[in-house]
Amino acid sequence: MTAPIFPAALVEALGWALVHSLWQFALLALLCGALLRLASQRLAKPVQYWIAAGLLVGCGLLFGATTARHYLALQPPSARAAAPLAARRATPESAAIPEAPPPATISASWAAYLTPYLPSLAFVWLLGILFLSMRQAAQSLQLRQYRRRGVRAPARWLQAHWEALQAKIPLRREAVLLESSLVSGLATFGYLKPIVLTPVGLLASLPPEQVEALLLHELAHLRRNDYLHNLLLSSLEILFFFHPGIWWLARQVKRLREECCDELVLYAGADSLAYAEALLAAARFSSPPKISLMMNAHAHFAGRVARLLSAPPAQPSRAAAPVWLAAAFLLAAILLVIAAPALRAQPPIGSTTDRAEVHNDTFPPPKAAPQEIKAVTDPVASLGGYTIGGKVPLEDFKKYTRLGVLSPERFERPCEIIGYEITFVTLPDDPVSVSMQGADFSAAALKQIQQAVPGKTIVYIDQVMCRCPGDAEDRPINSLVLQVD
Repeated sequence: MTAPIFPAALVEALGWALVHSLWQFALLALLCGALLRLASQRLAKPVQYWIAAGLLVGCGLLFGATTARHYLALQPPSARAAAPLAARRATPESAAIPEAPPPATISASWAAYLTPYLPSLAFVWLLGILFLSMRQAAQSLQLRQYRRRGVRAPARWLQAHWEALQAKIPLRREAVLLESSLVSGLATFGYLKPIVLTPVGLLASLPPEQVEALLLHELAHLRRNDYLHNLLLSSLEILFFFHPGIWWLARQVKRLREECCDELVLYAGADSLAYAEALLAAARFSSPPKISLMMNAHAHFAGRVARLLSAPPAQPSRAAAPVWLAAAFLLAAILLVIAAPALRAQPPIGSTTDRAEVHNDTFPPPKAAPQEIKAVTDPVASLGGYTIGGKVPLEDFKKYTRLGVLSPERFERPCEIIGYEITFVTLPDDPVSVSMQGADFSAAALKQIQQAVPGKTIVYIDQVMCRCPGDAEDRPINSLVLQVD
């Protein structure tokens, strides 16, 4: 379904990222809940807001990292070997083992069961994104109409009040206050040209202190650039519409956003009781707008009123711990969750399962105690110590007579090269390809090696097949790209 548009490997990688996101996002949501619960009385509301917002953004980063890891793992060996020719040369004692595919977090049977369904899963996900994106585009067009239709300048006393309040919460950009016959509640949107819309008649029916509190709340949104934050939040909600953890994280971000604005209102001098009464009056007068890109006074209404009436602070709460410490902890948590799937279980140093490299194109494999034959995990083709590519001195290149294989396990019988294809490109001549059976170079290949020209000859070793102890059939491994220097 999606193959004609996207590469098959990308579609499968997206499918695996969607599967892994089920537990990854849930883990980040649980982490956010634990942090907010522990820090509710210790950290300021802005710090709590950035913790929740940071973990929400972390979901997006984690999804992208998972997709990239699976996409790279699904590339053929020849594509993974197309690294810069200046890659470092490995030595028999320390060979550069290419990164293996990410270890499965589910059983092999489940992986085999899910793989055929991954393209359909990715297709349904993309359809959902398309539908929700069209809805948000329609809402953006509706906001543009709100700027032009059914609006009028406020009364002079209200405009003067609005300008005076901007001295308490100064803005970086001039904001416009308009009365609108289309909106049903106070609404704020826009970044380059911010605008605040109030329903016709709402502020005229309220006492001055309540009008001041409501307008200060909208100024607080503009001061914090919440419209930009809300655009990012809406985008993440669209991308990950399927996950309850994202819904919960988004609710926490919106709740903390409103509480941060409430603190700014109180810090600007508004009375907490008058502010709570203003919220109640606004709720009785109108209903909350249904456009997600707007900030409005109705969001998380009940909890905010209860908080204002219980113990209203005189100024924004201060963090018991430094802000940089909370940010560092948040970053460490995100990086830990991102890196967790890539971590491999390493055996204790000196144990019988310690990974040892065998460079069998130079030395015979060491004798080891008889052991049960098992599949080798990461055999790697090697030519004179090169496992990816690089520049090879001509004198060294002419000494090579066979392709070796590095294997991380020790066995009585090492991995064997079954066959490969070696291509010599000497500019400006045409490429010459030679097919090999076994590890040793054929006479035709040795002839081409002797005719190599420094700075002009590039050698591609591709379609490498090997067999290791425990293998039921031949397996493809990495390719090499070498330049004769």
